[in-house]
Amino acid sequence: MPTKPATLYSLTLLGLFLISVSTGAPPRPEFAEEARIKQHRAANSELVVGQEHLRKIILQWEKVQEAAAYEVCHNCEIEDLTGLRSEDCIGDVLDIPIGRAGTCGHGPCMVMPAAPIGYNKFHLRVKVGGEWSLWSRHRNFNVQEPGRVEHEEL
Repeated sequence: MPTKPATLYSLTLLGLFLISVSTGAPPRPEFAEEARIKQHRAANSELVVGQEHLRKIILQWEKVQEAAAYEVCHNCEIEDLTGLRSEDCIGDVLDIPIGRAGTCGHGPCMVMPAAPIGYNKFHLRVKVGGEWSLWSRHRNFNVQEPGRVEHEEL
């Protein structure tokens, strides 16, 4: 009898779980459901000339104990269920500093200047004990006017 797609799907998820447990990979981090949008300004607080149509987005997440590094993938092709990035992905991977430079308030964050207007997709991963976690499930944020914006499923 042929295996049903739902069974294959369940077996794939179980296999990925067992791989992550056996390799000691850290758990997948998750972004907060809300992000902040600000105008795209230079260090001198002036709007960046010629880039007035861009914004700054600020994403936060819960601190992972013993994190050695964080990475955010912007507009990447990553399978939500597996946390694996496509080999031919053209999105941008951004290194997030550990410590004060990568902190907003009391937790880790990413401040991304020059974010395009419209939907922006983000994934997050963490490095603990020399091992990278799988990429987080995506968060879509519709970058528009300054303020707070909720994650949207597309």
